[in-house]
Amino acid sequence: MRTNLSENARRDGMLVLATRCGDEKAFEQIIDCYSSAINFMILKMVNKKETAKELTDETFEKAFINLHQYQFQYAFSSWLFRIAHNHAIDHLRRKANVDSYMLDLVDDIRSFESQLIGIIARSTNENPEEILIRKENEILIRKVLENLEPRCRKLLELRYFGEYSYSEIASELKISLGTIKVQLFRSRKLLHQLLRNSEIGYC
Repeated sequence: MRTNLSENARRDGMLVLATRCGDEKAFEQIIDCYSSAINFMILKMVNKKETAKELTDETFEKAFINLHQYQFQYAFSSWLFRIAHNHAIDHLRRKANVDSYMLDLVDDIRSFESQLIGIIARSTNENPEEILIRKENEILIRKVLENLEPRCRKLLELRYFGEYSYSEIASELKISLGTIKVQLFRSRKLLHQLLRNSEIGYC
């Protein structure tokens, strides 16, 4: 890490190092430091509050997943804002061409979440065959979840089977919203890896 850094840059560097070492609260501090600024920038690009909030959350998810790629000779804030900017641009491109929505990369955790919900989500007009397939998939996913530690399993069960929002999960488990987001990032990534090797037809 460079020595001629500003106070904020030094703080960011320490938080990144702590996060890489497994300190979830350190990444929660990163979210607290930059969420407002990231949200403001994205809002200017997409001009819709709900979409900006969603893209902001996804920006931090991407940053968390790719934190090992960050190089300390560059300002962390610049790296983070570049992720946010590129993610917003990707969103605008998808919005301009709906057909490209299904071309999201498999390893994109947001794409994974959408696919997972599609596998187990209930529909009001299911036929008997669709009901059977969904129930079989649900049984297989619950079987895969048994391989995760109890905390990860509980988070994922609340999110996907209970259909809880982030705020509802935080309230249920009495944990801060920032911590819930970080833990769900990790839990989804672990589940993604397990499902790719499971009996479910998931790519």
